[in-house]
Amino acid sequence: MVVDVRKLSIGPGPARPVHQHGHFCVRAFHCLVSYPGYSLFILFLLYLQIMDIILYFKIRTRDSLDFSSSNQTNTQSVIHSVCIFNPLPIKKIMVEPIVHYVRSPLAESVETKLHFTYYFPFISANAISYFHCFLSLVSMKFVASESFSRRQLGVVIFQFRTFLDCLDGVVFRAHSNNKRYKSYYGDFGYYVDALSDILGGTCLIIGCLLYFYKERPFRSKSTATATINSSVLPSSSASDGGGEDSDLMILNLEDDQSCSHVSSSPRKNDLSSNLL
Repeated sequence: MVVDVRKLSIGPGPARPVHQHGHFCVRAFHCLVSYPGYSLFILFLLYLQIMDIILYFKIRTRDSLDFSSSNQTNTQSVIHSVCIFNPLPIKKIMVEPIVHYVRSPLAESVETKLHFTYYFPFISANAISYFHCFLSLVSMKFVASESFSRRQLGVVIFQFRTFLDCLDGVVFRAHSNNKRYKSYYGDFGYYVDALSDILGGTCLIIGCLLYFYKERPFRSKSTATATINSSVLPSSSASDGGGEDSDLMILNLEDDQSCSHVSSSPRKNDLSSNLL
């Protein structure tokens, strides 16, 4: 006797898959295997949590902050390598985890592994900032679209814009031969980067608001339309009823005339017989 172990039946009910009879862990594992997107999302969250824990212990074991010029040591060892926690300035600690653990390492890999500034020395950090400002405007146009595929494309363009926002800092440090994460307040590139960030966030907000405005519920118009329809329907029904009544009256008049004609014809016959 061959039994299909993939399905089990308890009682008179229909047979169900084995994972529905198992433990919660078995059902969760089956769900993760069936939907790989959920699995990748959970792995990504675990990666962020693990990196946050490592960052916490790195901060606990780090020496006191030294703002002197001696802090520029070991910069040459960092030029040709990508290390998430070395150096560990205040700017890296304060940024969001996705920027610290995903976008910044990718941007540094473009410089250290692909040698971006060596092959494209004419592309400056400000040029990259100007370009991702243009991408912000393009993404706003796509995000405000009514098509779902175009909105997805707008999100991808905006994510590429955020990657370029990390890349312009890497290119600036590569051109200046300075690997320290510091604020260059007063420099022209400082204001260009700040204005480009403001423009990017503003374009995203405007794109979302335009989409919400296009897809807003038309309650006022629908209510007005229903009111107009309710006022028109009784009049039309009354006019239809009046037309039917007039038709019935015409038919009744015709019947009366025919009946009177039929009743008058025997009288004429009686009169003629009497005269004869």
